[in-house]
Amino acid sequence: MARTQRQVHGELAEKLVCKHCSCPKCKKPRKIAKLRVLPKSFECADVICNFCGFLAQVKRTEEGRDRLPGGGWKVQKLKLDAGIFHPLYVVTFKKDKFLRINYLPADFMKRSIFVPRTITIKSGRPKDRPRLHRMFDYDLSDLESNVSVQVWPATRANRLTPCASNPATLIKNAKAHLVEHS
Repeated sequence: MARTQRQVHGELAEKLVCKHCSCPKCKKPRKIAKLRVLPKSFECADVICNFCGFLAQVKRTEEGRDRLPGGGWKVQKLKLDAGIFHPLYVVTFKKDKFLRINYLPADFMKRSIFVPRTITIKSGRPKDRPRLHRMFDYDLSDLESNVSVQVWPATRANRLTPCASNPATLIKNAKAHLVEHS
């Protein structure tokens, strides 16, 4: 079965995260702990750390978009109901130029960023009726700007640690900022 353009873009984003980012959980150097792409059948996660088992979702987007297509709503809703949130890497492009990777820790995710939607899936046979399928989008528009950490390329804030190899400090600072402004 031929892959769609969206699938090809998603696979490229996953490879870029594995190439440029360290694990934010175990904080081991990439020589020891590498992020690896999970099989396509794995639900709600795209990459895993081969050292500590950290899981994360990866999404590709164009610059300026706050709403990203997610996946199947049924499985995601079960995870949300159980209180399970996977962190999110957002790989941003401008046209076909790779710009940056941002990391959104699970600690800052709110249920409101997961927006269900219904799509129509048409089969290849003309006699078959189209099916309705529940999906979801990530709506990142109402998140505060400080909860997402740019991990590639290195910014002034994280230049000393390539790919924010110490995101725990960045997360701690972001949490302190949220407490101050709440």
